[in-house]
Amino acid sequence: MKRDLPALALLACLAGALTSCSGGGGGPSTAPTTPPPASAKPSADPAKASPGAPPPAPPASTIPPDAGEVSTTVSGLRTCVLRPGTGAVHPKTGDMVRVHYTGWLQDGTEFDSSRRHGGPAEFEAGSLIPGWNEALSLMTEGARWKITVPAALGYGEAGSPPRIPPGATLVFELELLGLRAVPAFRAPDPKVQKRTASGIGYEVLEASEGERPGPGDAFELEYALWTEDGALQDSSLKSGQNIAGRTEDMRLPFLKEIPFVMRAGETFLCEVPSEQGFGSRGPPRFPAGSKSLWHLRLVRVAKPSDPPPFARPPEAALVKLPGGLGMQVLKEGAGASPKMGESVVVHYAGWLTDGTLFDSSWQRGLPATFRLAAGGLIPGWIEGLQRMKPGGEALLVVPPEMGYGARGAGAKIPPNATLVFRVALIEVR
Repeated sequence: MKRDLPALALLACLAGALTSCSGGGGGPSTAPTTPPPASAKPSADPAKASPGAPPPAPPASTIPPDAGEVSTTVSGLRTCVLRPGTGAVHPKTGDMVRVHYTGWLQDGTEFDSSRRHGGPAEFEAGSLIPGWNEALSLMTEGARWKITVPAALGYGEAGSPPRIPPGATLVFELELLGLRAVPAFRAPDPKVQKRTASGIGYEVLEASEGERPGPGDAFELEYALWTEDGALQDSSLKSGQNIAGRTEDMRLPFLKEIPFVMRAGETFLCEVPSEQGFGSRGPPRFPAGSKSLWHLRLVRVAKPSDPPPFARPPEAALVKLPGGLGMQVLKEGAGASPKMGESVVVHYAGWLTDGTLFDSSWQRGLPATFRLAAGGLIPGWIEGLQRMKPGGEALLVVPPEMGYGARGAGAKIPPNATLVFRVALIEVR
């Protein structure tokens, strides 16, 4: 149910594509992409089930009848509460919501369903069609609603061919399974705000006795970013990544300074002058030359280390997967394998087949976080990670067609290169 939103490419770079930011080149990420416009597809990309997963349960075949409380909002959205929620929190703009849904035309023709995609979908509240944005803002966790969305609150007079005709009124069964909340915006308080020598204002929202980063240390920051007037621009929840690396990896000047004022576990609200932030040319939708407001939590401090030694597994040790990926499991993990749409926390190193190292999270001192999404990771990683479990390690031999193909990546990965990765799956989120 997404509408078109410009991508903040610079933030995507800061948030975790360190290989492109710091010149490391060739990590598992592909270039940042813009979310699909509503005119292209009425739902998120289909979630691909993990190998061996059972087929998804079929969705309801017909529009559910009205039951319970029925009302129409001022905007024209018709809602029917099929099951009340059990939570107390309503999603706000920027929160990530996990939902099951089925959508029909008024004649009962089903055009989309999360249950046909293998599992619930996750979206950013506020970035969807207006009818969904409004309905979700009124729901709480556990609620299941039937909503009738007039064209003005859906895909308008253009529709979303071929499945949604022009001017169509749509009916959805929408179930809010859970939400992950972005921090609430508030303006800085001059009475308690402190300032660094460079003019960065900060408030300590949550103090800690944790470790403070030292020279050469790596650090990881969970973040949310607003304009001065409180318009949310980006967050760790939205990007699926934290800001992570060492001082030299940071592009914005304030990120070379403020982490060293913080301790692990602390949360700051930072008011960043333009010259310490985006400067005179901010990213799309961000006023040029303006201050930026950041909610930062220092997740951890780490020391860089050497990566494991290079080892290309012999062909006999590899399990060849249908797409051409070669995989050798070094350590079995436990628990559920990651699925499309989920985020993974990993340590990894990547080499050319001659043993030339081109990227390593161990050298940066911090594990990396990536979201399993088409266009967000190279296909070899997507296939390999879905066969791993938390705590497991594997060697992946990635052929060019499942890596960076005929174009290569930067100066370190040549065209048509076969790559060898060692991946340690730490956590699935």
